[in-house]
Amino acid sequence: MDVVARHVPWRYQCDYAHGTGHGVGAFLGVHEGPIGMSGSRLEAMTRMGMIEPGIQKDMVNCYLLIFR
Repeated sequence: MDVVARHVPWRYQCDYAHGTGHGVGAFLGVHEGPIGMSGSRLEAMTRMGMIEPGIQKDMVNCYLLIFR
């Protein structure tokens, strides 16, 4: 599954450093196993305003976040 999900980003020389998906368990425990679908265990830095899921690139005027 991981290779199928990454196929399109790979065509554009993009990738993401986290697992492709995770289970949705009882009581909406979204990180119930199996958590990872990839053998990669890279740690990525998160920043305020990141949107998940997605490939994060530094761009200008991509989206507007309004915190209330």
